[in-house]
Amino acid sequence: MPKILIVADDYTGANDTAVLMTKSGFPAFTVLDAGDSRPNAPCVAVSTDSRAYPGEKAYKSVYEAVKRYGKEDTFLYSKRIDSTLRGNLGAEIDAMLDAVGDERCALIVPTFPGAGRIYKDRCLYVNGIPLDQTAAAKDPKNPIRTHSALELLSGQSKYPVGEIRIEDLSQGKKHLASRLLNLKQEGCRLILCEAQTEEDLQKIAESALLAKLPFICSDPGAFSCAAAKVYQRLEKNFTVFFLVGSVNAVAASQMQRLSQETDTDIVYLDAAAILEESLGGENGSNHNALKEARQALEEKLISIKGNGMKAICLCTSGIFPENKIDFSKYEKKTGLSRDELSALLNRQMADLSASLITTHSEIKGLFACGGDTAVALCQRLGAHGEYPLEEVNPLAVYGRLSGGSADGMPIITKGGMIGDINTLVQCKEFLYREILKEETR
Repeated sequence: MPKILIVADDYTGANDTAVLMTKSGFPAFTVLDAGDSRPNAPCVAVSTDSRAYPGEKAYKSVYEAVKRYGKEDTFLYSKRIDSTLRGNLGAEIDAMLDAVGDERCALIVPTFPGAGRIYKDRCLYVNGIPLDQTAAAKDPKNPIRTHSALELLSGQSKYPVGEIRIEDLSQGKKHLASRLLNLKQEGCRLILCEAQTEEDLQKIAESALLAKLPFICSDPGAFSCAAAKVYQRLEKNFTVFFLVGSVNAVAASQMQRLSQETDTDIVYLDAAAILEESLGGENGSNHNALKEARQALEEKLISIKGNGMKAICLCTSGIFPENKIDFSKYEKKTGLSRDELSALLNRQMADLSASLITTHSEIKGLFACGGDTAVALCQRLGAHGEYPLEEVNPLAVYGRLSGGSADGMPIITKGGMIGDINTLVQCKEFLYREILKEETR
């Protein structure tokens, strides 16, 4: 029985979204013969071939398709709409809402970044050109006279339409969740969302689930996939562990971005206190930084266990300029070089990380930032080496450890100066995908 049901107004559109779902980890079947009512796939896509139908006939086609293929365990309904807004948008969205039969909203997201479709400032842009200035405006069967999805929906749907604007997205997920709930309480069954990037799509889906807002998806495919992946994270339970030892500005900006993710917890080690402890300094007896960090990590691992796909990160507090360590005083005190002191910190972080990785079976993947940090962690885990498999980004490498207590575990290693602000988030998403592939084999 399908966990995801896609209803499109033409066959190619059904296939387009189905293949996106397959690539996202939800094997799909596109129904060609209407007599086949029992397709064996987690995701089923069906076409009503209703783009050129009159509104009432289009409504009936979608309503009947949802009733026929939707099941009790279908967790996600997607009303696939044309990427240039052709067809019976309002009538078909209404039909899916009515057929599902509860008080869900329709989250309508016309954006499809991979296909050059961006919806902002109440205008759908196709490769940078307003929709009503593109070839779609001259379509002989379904011409488009406006670039505004709001105008089309307001004229076609029987339900009130609310809007999520770009500025709502920029204020974070809690604000967006509150805004979505407010629109629902105001009676808006259709909520039209502006968005520009894949991250925007995920943010909308995560915010809706954060708000516990029941919804169907209505989009050209990209948002439905984002929503499916967010739902999937609630069903799959595992953790990926990040160890960040780099303390440069690039790593700091990446950490700041990672900290904004709702599925990520970060524990910062007091690097100066660790050095005092490790070197037996005059203040060392007053510090218990390693014990405190381990306790914080243990508590977070316990709290997130069984709550979907999560990431937990251990990072030195010295990554932020105000916490930079003055190595010179330790060099004078101990006779050790800056490199030797840094290596000592790396070993302490690696020891702590490895002890957690080997005792918490829910940790299924690793990330290490900084060459020395990665070496220290792999050595502490007893790995003989690594099988490099793929570049996540240039100079960020995904592979599998060989030997030791984490034999075969997925790992991504990256230099501290490598990547842009989104690289750590991209690495987290990559690990999620690879682990999911392994778990579904």
